[in-house]
Amino acid sequence: MEIGERIRRRREELDMTQDDLARAAGYKSRSSINKIEVDGRGLPQKKIADIAKALKVTPSYLMGWEDEDVAELTAMQEETIEKFLMLSFEHQTVVRSIIDTLSEQEKG
Repeated sequence: MEIGERIRRRREELDMTQDDLARAAGYKSRSSINKIEVDGRGLPQKKIADIAKALKVTPSYLMGWEDEDVAELTAMQEETIEKFLMLSFEHQTVVRSIIDTLSEQEKG
């Protein structure tokens, strides 16, 4: 499934219109959402997180990196993602390293 199809499907699951999603993701009109849903055009990388947040899914889900069904984000996960995206690239790299280390420890 392509990114546009995932966006459309999730939007419809949430009973959102293209206008609703456009407003929630910071677009001026639904035509931008329509283009993205039809063929993935017009979706800059920086908007993926905005659309994912509006659809209450992870950016990984939108990109097709998660094979499983949509798992809605908790409020804490949404807040964490927002804070992470506000960090500089350098700090994001540090946080990612910490997460990788903790994940390995959890695996035992």
